[in-house]
Amino acid sequence: MKILACITFLYKEARLQYLKKVLTSYSCMVCDVEVIVITDVNQNDKINLIESVFPLQSSKFRVNIIAFPTLPNPWLLTWGHKEVLRSKFNNMEYTHFICSEDDLEIKQNNIDYWMKHREKLIETGFYPSFFRVEWNKVLDSWVSTDLTTKISLNESPIIEVENGNYTYLNVINPYQGMFLYDRALMSEHMQSDTFDILKYGHIETIEMNPNWGGGGVAERANFALTFEKIPTGFRSRNLINFDLKYRLLNHNSSYIIFLIIMLIL
Repeated sequence: MKILACITFLYKEARLQYLKKVLTSYSCMVCDVEVIVITDVNQNDKINLIESVFPLQSSKFRVNIIAFPTLPNPWLLTWGHKEVLRSKFNNMEYTHFICSEDDLEIKQNNIDYWMKHREKLIETGFYPSFFRVEWNKVLDSWVSTDLTTKISLNESPIIEVENGNYTYLNVINPYQGMFLYDRALMSEHMQSDTFDILKYGHIETIEMNPNWGGGGVAERANFALTFEKIPTGFRSRNLINFDLKYRLLNHNSSYIIFLIIMLIL
């Protein structure tokens, strides 16, 4: 198993602390990992600062930088990984592909969780997803990054496999700031409109207003197959493992940590 991970890093020196922690977690994985940091700068001093947070490299862990310094708008940087993945996909050494923001800590248990539940779901048309959490100092607890209301089990589509031994929940907002795909899903993504910024990126919002500061273009870069070929009755193809008996998410493995700490509610 070899993972190719593309991390978008819009250069801000204060964010290097997050990138360092993210890269350290990748370097601790048991499988081979190659990380490409996709950034918007190519000045030597800034490149040197980025490289200063790289963990020790080895035969199992490598990290490099690819710069896109002349983009017409910084929001387009999140689409840079598409060209990287296209150029490297034919290298059969890579078995899995990750696109991620620079402040999402993905650990070995997350990879193990995805691998296990991808196998369980492979015949269903769905694939396993993650649930982003961040630490809230006011509440002194982990909170959801993307879901601002409680999950209603009566209103959320659920699927069971292996005679009910595994239950999966389709949440109302499946956005997770990243994707993890095997070669089959990556191939499907590359052949779909979701891989093409002109067809799927909504870049007209930038073209109409060059000073536009909202989301949309950036987020759609990592939607990937989330809303493609959705089975009838569901909101997306992303499912999260759920224990119906105890009414709990598989929090030990499905949670990925959003490293920015919330200071207010």
